[in-house]
Amino acid sequence: MGNAEERDPQSIDVLVLSAAEDDIRGAFSYYDDLVEGLGFDFIESLNYAIDSVKTNPLAFPTIYK
Repeated sequence: MGNAEERDPQSIDVLVLSAAEDDIRGAFSYYDDLVEGLGFDFIESLNYAIDSVKTNPLAFPTIYK
């Protein structure tokens, strides 16, 4: 139980490029400067979106292969 072979066959790995990580840090700072704690809400929403793509990839269009 829990090993890689038992992973849901429809789930995927999501790779976040270093350039995207830089953008995410910038967005976090921007939102947190607007309202304290809003940056954390942004990260929480981003993580939810990434988890949604991981667990149900066919619900989203393929942008880049």
